[in-house]
Order: sequence, then structure tokens, then C-alpha cells
Amino acid sequence: MSTVGALLLGLPLAAATLIGILHRRLSTRTAGTLAFAMAATCFGLAVAAFTHLRGLPEDARHVAATFWSFLELGRGDAALTLDVGVWLDPLSVTWALFITGVGSLIFLYSISYMEHEAGGARYFACLCLFLFSMLTLVLGKNLFLTFLGWEGVGLCSYLLIGFEYGKETAAQAGRKAFLVNRIGDVGFLLGMFWTWKLFGTLEHGELTPKLAAGLAAGIALPPLLALCYFVGACGKSAQLPLFVWLPDAMAGPTPVSALIHAATMVTAGIYLLCRLSSLFVAADWALDVVAFTGAATALFAGLIALRQRDIKRVLAYSTVSQLGYMFLACGLGAFASSAFHVVTHAFFKALLFLGSGAVIHALHGEQDLWKMGGLKHHLPKTAFAMRIGAFALAGIAPFAGFFSKDEILGVAFARAYAGDPACWVLWGAGVLTAALTAFYSARMITLCFDGSSRLDAHSHPHEAPAPMAIPLNVLAVLSLVGGIGLGFEALHWLPLHHWLAPTLAPLDLPPLPGALLWGLMTLAFLIAVLFWRIGAKWYSGDCEPARAAELTFPRFAGALAGRFFVDEIYGALIVRPLRFLAALALQFDVRVVDGAARGLGQFAALVGTGVRIVQNGTVQRYAFWMVAGAIALLWLALG
Repeated sequence: MSTVGALLLGLPLAAATLIGILHRRLSTRTAGTLAFAMAATCFGLAVAAFTHLRGLPEDARHVAATFWSFLELGRGDAALTLDVGVWLDPLSVTWALFITGVGSLIFLYSISYMEHEAGGARYFACLCLFLFSMLTLVLGKNLFLTFLGWEGVGLCSYLLIGFEYGKETAAQAGRKAFLVNRIGDVGFLLGMFWTWKLFGTLEHGELTPKLAAGLAAGIALPPLLALCYFVGACGKSAQLPLFVWLPDAMAGPTPVSALIHAATMVTAGIYLLCRLSSLFVAADWALDVVAFTGAATALFAGLIALRQRDIKRVLAYSTVSQLGYMFLACGLGAFASSAFHVVTHAFFKALLFLGSGAVIHALHGEQDLWKMGGLKHHLPKTAFAMRIGAFALAGIAPFAGFFSKDEILGVAFARAYAGDPACWVLWGAGVLTAALTAFYSARMITLCFDGSSRLDAHSHPHEAPAPMAIPLNVLAVLSLVGGIGLGFEALHWLPLHHWLAPTLAPLDLPPLPGALLWGLMTLAFLIAVLFWRIGAKWYSGDCEPARAAELTFPRFAGALAGRFFVDEIYGALIVRPLRFLAALALQFDVRVVDGAARGLGQFAALVGTGVRIVQNGTVQRYAFWMVAGAIALLWLALG
């Protein structure tokens, strides 16, 4: 297994290096084919690792491999050793499976999508580096390697979001993603230092046993330690208040949006919470902060998605909302349910982003939903696939999103039913978000594919070529059957939950009566169907109900369209004051620091000018000054 782990990290790095060196000589198709072959091979390796671990006893499903020692500091109990290696267990292999599986489909899709774009080989070099960074994050054997991968995906997001750096919007979006994520990274770094101070190790295989031993000895774990990691997770997984970078990440090519929003970067925060689940459970009220932040983010982003015109921006805010569901599950202690939703979300959100890319490709770059309509007649296969993805997003049975999302709501209800009144608020927020999700999903599909055409007269849409259509079909199948295949708690089909059990903190959840459980499932299904029907009806035809609602509540509609003006508020309270301080610092640097340096230089030049009068190379003048000096000294001595 050590060879498999080394190849999982080495192949993407080698491909990124090779394509990066030769990117001026490689065509987009050649670079894309090489990158896809690498990603597909990595998926095969991840399957091999999964098969090997599954054959081991449940309490022995982990493999550690150390390649070399990177750093050794100190001696004895205060020593810190940082090894480079991999840690294969059910959690890391699960992430590796969907990262490489969904990622390889995105690589394949990109070959045709980027074929006529400038810099295609450079694009695939960045994709390979992105895959390497994400696999380092999830497969690294200690928090140090996790942090290196964490920083790597941040760098790659900057490169890929700002891929078309000639466009100011893309360059600005890349900078925004990079800077906002640095805030979260500070939290991760502080948490890592604190963890080493408390436990003396950063190894994933050692942290949980040492934590258990410390708790047994009566050592209290500070909640602020967990919150440091939580801040890092909020940055990568776009939770309030650090979510503002993710909607702008759509400025990159659409396959990049699929990769970031569905399969890689945004799942890093959830991975960190799951990896440190025992720490969060032991950190007293830290889980409450996680749960309420997730619920607030899910509802907030769901509201904003209701009024977005850009098809990719609708999906971007949908991603933020669904990530809120995952944080809600972690905050409830249902880490396996969160991971379940991570996997199903990777299926249907990648499908929706790639489907939107097919629509944008067919319309020559058009992304405005109000300039589409009737596309099901021109793009029937794409329309069918995206409808499946939207049903899964809306949580309509039997599509994948129904099983994973309803399980999270079921956990919230069970906790509230058992006597935790705060969980009624969490459950209510989750149900309301589910209704909003079904509504804006139906709105997106109706405006894009149904009704009368609002296309430009020069538009001649056509279906995507085979390399783009194949990933859509595969993801459509996974979005349809993935929830049933991975398991649903009410039916006791728990392959994913049983698989992840050795690596996650156990869920202490009182059981619900069977009739009540099935009633909750039915309620969730009916809410999704009802609000889908409402959304489809409001935005079909001439959209009169939707326009009437906007006229009835103009300020609220304006706030939704303006995304609650969060960027403007951040600009007024944070960005502009910082720019003002930077301008003051610049003036201080120019006028005081540089001025002092220039003044010293001018003083030295002035002294040099005076000295030149004496030191001019004339022997007679030297003799004169020597005689004058001697006379002056004699006069001083005698006087």
C-alpha cells in the first residue's frame, strides 16, 4: 500500500511538472489526454486502496507509510518530528475516491471544453497540481502535510480562477479567493501549533488515542482549539463570514468551477472537521458554533440564490448553502452524515456545473438565465441530465440528494425530539433551506430549458461533443442511484456509515419511532415537490407570479438580487479602511522612511563636497594646510 500511496501523490505531481515544462510545445488535446490518463490511473489506485482496506478487520483499517523525515526539532518529550508519508484509512480513501473519480470526469470534459482556448496546456498543468495538492491534503499522514495540501489548493484556486488573467474580473476573483482563504489559514496554523503543544504530535494516527487518554485523565480540552480549526474550515468551505470568495470563483473556466465547488477545494473544510471529529466532540460548546454557523450559512445562501440571473452564480450560492448543511451535520455530531452529503453533492453539483458549461458552450458564452429558455428542444440530452442533477439538489426522492440531505434533517429532528430545544431552530432552518433549494432549482431549470425561447437571433445551440457528454451521463447515473447505493440510515443500508465508523467520533443519537421517521421522510419529499412545482409555475411562461412577488416586496427582492450587499459592506468596513491605512503607510514610507534615507545621503554628499575642498590632489595645497595646521597647533600650545 505504500507504493499505492506514493503513486497517488507522485503521478499528479509528475504530470503537473511535465506539462508545465512543455506547455508551450503541447497542444491542449495532448496535455488534456495526458492529464486525464493520470487522473484515471489515480482513481484506479484509490479503488485498489479501498479494496485493500475493506479486506482488513474493521479496527485495523489503516495503513501508514513514511517516505522520509522532513524535519526533526528538539529532544525528548518536546521533540517534533515531521515525516512525509501517507495515512490510508476509510476517511482519507473515501475522499480520494471521489476526488479522483469525479476529478477524472472533469479532466475528460475539459479536453473538449478548453480545446479552442489559449493556454490550454497551462490549464491542465494547473489542474494536475490542484489534484496533487488535494490528495496531499487528504492522504498526508499528519497535520503538517494536510496544511501543505491546504495551502496548495489555495494557490491552485488562485491560478485557475484567474486563469484568464487578461480579464480584470477573473484576476480580481483570483486575488479575492487567495486573500480570504488566508484568513482561515491563520486559524488552521494556530490550531496546529496548539495541538502540538498539548499532545506533542501532529500525526493523524496518534492524535485520537492521545486525546482519549487525556480526557480519561481529566484534562479539559479548550473549545478555542477546535474553533481555530473551525475558522480554517470556514475559509476553505465558504461559511459565514468567509463565504464571499466562492461565488466569484465562477470567473474561472466552468470545469474549474465544477472541480472547486463539487469535488475538491470546498470539501477540504468538511474533511478537516471529520478528521478531527473526536477533538470537536470533546471541545464542549464548539460543536454548537459549527451547527449554528452551518444552518445560518445554508439559509442565507439559499435566499441569495433565489434571485441570481447568472446560471453559474445560482449554482455557486447553492454550493455555499449545501456546504452549510454539511457543517450543520458536523455540528450535530453526525460526521458520517456530513461525509455522505459530501459524496452525493460531488455527484450532482459536478453534473450541474458541467451541464451549465455545456449550455454556455452552446450559447457561445451566454450565462444569463433570462436570455435562455426553450433549450430542451435544442439540447435534449443536456436538459435531461441537468434535470436529474436539479432533482438531486432539490432533495426529491429517489435522487441522491434526498437521502443525504434528509438524513441530516432527521438527525436534527431526533436531537430536538430528545429534548434539545436549540435543535428545533436548526431543524427549522434546514427545512426552510430545503424548500428554498427546491424553489431555485426549479427556477433555474425552467428559465433555462422550458418555456419560450429568449435566445439571441444569432444563437444556434447544439449538443456537446462526446468527451463532454460522457461525464454528464456518468454523473447523471450517480446522481440518480448514488444515495441508495451509499446507504440511508432509516433503511439500515449503511455501507458508507459502517465504512467510516472507525475513523469518526461515534454518534450518540436516540432512536426515533419508525412511524415518525417515515413521516419525516414523507414530509421532506412533499416539501421538495411542492416548492419545485411553485418555482416551475412562477417562472414558466411570462413569469407573472414571480414579477408580482418582486413588485409586492421590492426591497427584499432588491436585497436578494444584490446578495444582501455583503461585498459592499465588507468594502466599506474592511477593504476601504485597509486601503486608507495602506495609503497612509505608503506616505509614511515615502516621506519619512525614504526621506530620512535620502536626507542621510544628501548629508553625506554635503560632507563629501566639503572634504573635496581639502582632498583635491594638489600637493601645494596639502603643504599649505600642513603648515597652517602646524602653526595653529603651536599657537594653541603656547597660548
